[in-house]
Amino acid sequence: MESMRIKEQLETILSSSELGSAPSLQRFLRYVVEETLAGRVDSLKEYSIGASVFARGEDFNPRVDPIVRVQARNVRARLEQYYAGPGARDRVIIDLPKGAYVPVFRERERARPQRGWLVTVLTVAAAVIVLVGAAIYDARHRPCTRQAQGAGRQYLSP
Repeated sequence: MESMRIKEQLETILSSSELGSAPSLQRFLRYVVEETLAGRVDSLKEYSIGASVFARGEDFNPRVDPIVRVQARNVRARLEQYYAGPGARDRVIIDLPKGAYVPVFRERERARPQRGWLVTVLTVAAAVIVLVGAAIYDARHRPCTRQAQGAGRQYLSP
């Protein structure tokens, strides 16, 4: 998938109401997406995210300070809200799988057009009408076999 499309999708998400009012979540998502696109997925560890994104400094201890795990959970929840709401039709999906800080990018599968129940009922009704009409036509234009067979017989009365 093109990195330009992913960056456009990132900006769309960041400006949405789901993340627009949460600068720390915006920084987190931007950081993990940009690091992934730059090919630096090895740097997406809890320590480096805490030190870089949340300015925890070099003495940051992820075992004592759960900021990265908490914010990752919040980002996942906001992404879920975004894709259930305003992003429901977006072609590019940015996902942050549980247990990891490396985002996954994918294209949404195109939904098959939904035919309404009325269209289905009308289609079935039309098919039934055509079949019944063909049967009636066939019955009227086929020679009657009993009459054809009986025409050659002669009955003599005693």
